[in-house]
Amino acid sequence: MKDGKNNVVHKLCTKLGFPSLAEVLTKVAWRDVQPILVQVMRDRLENKSTHELLAEYENKSGFYGISDIDQRNLHEFVGWFYSILPTTYQAPELAPITPIGLNALLSQVSQDISLSSIRASEVVSDPTTPLALHCAYERKEMMSNKGKLHNPVRLATMHRVLRLQPFDHSKGYMQHFRLLGLCSGGRDAGHANFFVKHIIEHISVWLDFVNRLSEHGYVFNNVTVKLSDIRVAEMLIAHLSLNREVLNRHSLDEEYDFFESNNISFPKEALTIDEIPQESIETHGLVKLKDSLKASEERIIKPLRDQYPNVRFSFDFARKAGLGYYEHLCYHIFAETKDGRCVQLADGGSVDWLSKLLSSKKERMVTSGFGCELIQNLFRSTP
Repeated sequence: MKDGKNNVVHKLCTKLGFPSLAEVLTKVAWRDVQPILVQVMRDRLENKSTHELLAEYENKSGFYGISDIDQRNLHEFVGWFYSILPTTYQAPELAPITPIGLNALLSQVSQDISLSSIRASEVVSDPTTPLALHCAYERKEMMSNKGKLHNPVRLATMHRVLRLQPFDHSKGYMQHFRLLGLCSGGRDAGHANFFVKHIIEHISVWLDFVNRLSEHGYVFNNVTVKLSDIRVAEMLIAHLSLNREVLNRHSLDEEYDFFESNNISFPKEALTIDEIPQESIETHGLVKLKDSLKASEERIIKPLRDQYPNVRFSFDFARKAGLGYYEHLCYHIFAETKDGRCVQLADGGSVDWLSKLLSSKKERMVTSGFGCELIQNLFRSTP
């Protein structure tokens, strides 16, 4: 047994008199174990009352309950999104479930955050991974057609997702919520051209959406785009011998400061690469990345600054969220509410999912997501 949760399972199996039950079921072919689990569920329901249904609904309102946003407002919100979305994007309606393990295998997030089914599927917990799966399905056909080999696939959707990790309900979070997702996949043309083009395109879509919302009674103060390269964190981990497990455990903890907790003296943020002392770059083992970061500044940040002069753009070197998820470049978009609370609007970046799915190092992908209900609750100026 490798971890605490497995030890708990082992103790329970021992208590029941079958110490190897979990290991046996794990090794049995899914087609053989599935009918057993289905029968178990059917038998357990024979003695369940309708009163228990209501009690479960009341006790787990954050899990089973309704959103506090009226559905008419949600559709209006999504309508404004599609009004600015370029026509080059397809807008598929996703299934509520995906093949089991989709997120764990592609993005290396824990299977524990997804609701797994006894029928070898899981409830969607991130719209970008099923978009990536469909993108791979389309790209697989294109790869056998020379005329379509270099045609990118652009996908956009809105989907209600479910996640099992606990959320801070006092901040407006629920375990099920709607997300907007973008996914772009295609053939690498060299010089990171695919990543540069589509990261700019995704950021532009989200900023255009923020501008459209601002026309309809939403107030976003101090909109900021923070570009990161996940290889900075990877190099700091290797160079300073940091504990990766601790960083992964606190990856989504807003209170955990990656740099302060590890006494890292490197700047957390910078408007340009040139303002970082060369000595600091050398001390922290980031010399090999400097040219790449400078190129990202020239090719991504500079044109976006020209296009969106009222938005603040910077590098975020202290980003810890995304280790194992993003491949290289990634970004966050933030804005402040009327009461000064800084809220993340969007998250996106380059991923290696398409190359994994198609077993081709030449295939590239960029994905991103944008919250729906939290944004409506916090930034809408009228009820």
